[in-house]
Amino acid sequence: MSRFATRFLGALLLTCLAALPALATQYPPGPGGACPDSLTIVNIQNPAAPCHPAIGDSIYGVGGICTAFDTKTSGVGFYMQITGGGQYTGINCFTANEIPPYARGDSVVVEGGQYTKYSGDPELTSLSGSWGHMVVRYVSSGNPLPPFHDGTTNEFNHSISNVAADKWAGCLVRITGTTMRVARLPVSGSNWYVVDNVICPPGTVGPCDTVYVNGTTLPNPTFGQPPLGTLVGTIQGVWGLNTSYGPEIRIRDDKDVIAPIPPNAVDAYSVHADTIRVIFDREVTAASAQNIANYSLSSGGFVYAANLESNAKAVNLYVNNFLNPGDGESVTVSNVVAVQGLVPMPNPQTRDFYNGVIPLMTIRAPVPESLLAVPCQDRSKFSGAGSAVGGRLTFRGTCVGVLPGSLAYFEDPSRAMRSAITGYGIGSPVVGHSY
Repeated sequence: MSRFATRFLGALLLTCLAALPALATQYPPGPGGACPDSLTIVNIQNPAAPCHPAIGDSIYGVGGICTAFDTKTSGVGFYMQITGGGQYTGINCFTANEIPPYARGDSVVVEGGQYTKYSGDPELTSLSGSWGHMVVRYVSSGNPLPPFHDGTTNEFNHSISNVAADKWAGCLVRITGTTMRVARLPVSGSNWYVVDNVICPPGTVGPCDTVYVNGTTLPNPTFGQPPLGTLVGTIQGVWGLNTSYGPEIRIRDDKDVIAPIPPNAVDAYSVHADTIRVIFDREVTAASAQNIANYSLSSGGFVYAANLESNAKAVNLYVNNFLNPGDGESVTVSNVVAVQGLVPMPNPQTRDFYNGVIPLMTIRAPVPESLLAVPCQDRSKFSGAGSAVGGRLTFRGTCVGVLPGSLAYFEDPSRAMRSAITGYGIGSPVVGHSY
């Protein structure tokens, strides 16, 4: 599909249903008709600006340049910022699991949106509420991104009381010019904390200004935690607010962090009966990624070839593991080297998944003992315990229905009993297409 066709289709999906008007003030014309023109992001973000809307107000015609994207389930949307940058010029646009068909540098206009805040972070949602359809119009491509605001660890310190930096919410920000140090790692996840290593070298009692780096929300794949003590030259991304745990820099990909950080194998899954795709959180060298000696399978099967994709973050392993579709498998990765800094993985990393492309009837089939349980549970062997998600698996099916913004339905060609499944938050598939 051409780039134009992809954009056109995405625009149709984002605008196909008319949004319901919100029961609040509409801009324009604003209260008493005092705001006859379309608002800018500055009007929305700056409480002192004229024509500043209240939470829940409807806003028509707000434009900007796309700077970042959230493509993960439950938080899908994009950030846009006014050309030229500056205070109060950026904002998050929540599209409710409809992945925007845009790229960085695209100029877009939110033709109809509702102003709200999510955990203190300002955003635009659909006119009918958070899970409705945002009306977005594509304007042009190839525009320069707004400039980063260069700040310090003090300006962007991770403290709920740090409201002085609220004016940069949704904007591109950057800390550079000093060497920062990874000072703390949360127990789980891919977020981390840095301090200024000049002001607060190891052993400093403090207090030290700490910056919280979010490597989960925007990067796809997720950006893994760097080793404790790693020296970082630059961190950049979108400044985000959160009233629960404090503000943060949301990096967009591995290029938003300048540091000698080893790669992490963040995901692995089958794409064919004889092919496993391994995903890294940053670019890796072809020589290390295509060395089959750096991979092993728990099944004892053979990896006989490895091919690095053009994005330098994914490797396709061609294997013979003598397993059936749906059998448990895992791949262990070691000695792969990051392009930036040429830093190798310090330890092997293992990722589990179910082998092969699994028929939907196999996925939906109940485990016999689950049918004998009291009460009967009718559970698949691929589901997790209780309400937990199961392991990584791959299936093939034809899209037979879509509930835009949330659900899509897939079916085997056989159309037999238990041959269909529901997918949540997987983008915008087309009915009749096989996936």
